[in-house]
Amino acid sequence: MKLIKKTLAIAVVALATNGNAYADAIANAYIDVTNAKFTNSAGVTLLASNFNILNASNSSDVSSSLNGVSNDPIGITKTILDIQVGTGGLDQYAALGTAPADNAFTIITSTPPSDMFAASDTRLEGTLLDFGFGDTGAHGQVYDGVSLIGNALGTSDAIISSSSQLIFTATSTLAAIFNFTLQDYLKIWTDGTLGSFATAKGQFNVSLDTLDNNNNLTGNVFAFSQDIGNKATWSTTSFGNQQVGSGPTNRQFNFNLVSGQRYAFNLLQDTYATAGSVGVPEPASLALLGLGLLGLVMSKRKAIS
Repeated sequence: MKLIKKTLAIAVVALATNGNAYADAIANAYIDVTNAKFTNSAGVTLLASNFNILNASNSSDVSSSLNGVSNDPIGITKTILDIQVGTGGLDQYAALGTAPADNAFTIITSTPPSDMFAASDTRLEGTLLDFGFGDTGAHGQVYDGVSLIGNALGTSDAIISSSSQLIFTATSTLAAIFNFTLQDYLKIWTDGTLGSFATAKGQFNVSLDTLDNNNNLTGNVFAFSQDIGNKATWSTTSFGNQQVGSGPTNRQFNFNLVSGQRYAFNLLQDTYATAGSVGVPEPASLALLGLGLLGLVMSKRKAIS
């Protein structure tokens, strides 16, 4: 009889410790910049030939991780001439699980999730100046999505950056405009299970600065920065379905380009998403655990007596 009671108590303890609850979660961030270009006051895109020095580079970096498995390709960098219309642009993709296709930039709208994946995607094409390939402007997209079902952990991180140094060679000061259209989206969701979490964030920065002949910063012409939803991070550890977004919103900065002045232009699009769940005992399992421990104590007391 003592052996039966002790065996029963051990079985209850084992049942209780195996009764963990897991969560479903979603984290999603996306930034889309279209029609970015420098124009004159009449709206005509500035010719690249107006600049006697044009050193420009664009880079992209993506990574994703799902349940301890990583997909982290080497980041790539291309010159401005490599990202012309029709050349394929700057394109990177890293995904695990049943993820959206490359350049699909699929926003997760259904909750709870139907797929398990972590995906990071970037694409940049077109140019800020007129190189004679058409007046389309630049188009940059960055996307991170994580969709988890049950006991899982996923992260993704995507970034596009571009920079250039220009010396303007006009015989007089030129009134210029920098235009772009910005659209962003953020969504996080969990089913409310204790231990679940979801975080997403994104940032867009653009600036034009003046430099001396030694490339030292001497001043700022214009600057603009936006976090998605004016928040660096949104997260939830209980039931949540939070989403923010803006756009498409047109932005315009008027300024003067000065003959012979050197300029540094920088643009950054960056998104990040992570979600996960940590197994925690369910209330019923905790009750069983208590009964199991009590059974062990009672059987030991009887054995002593």
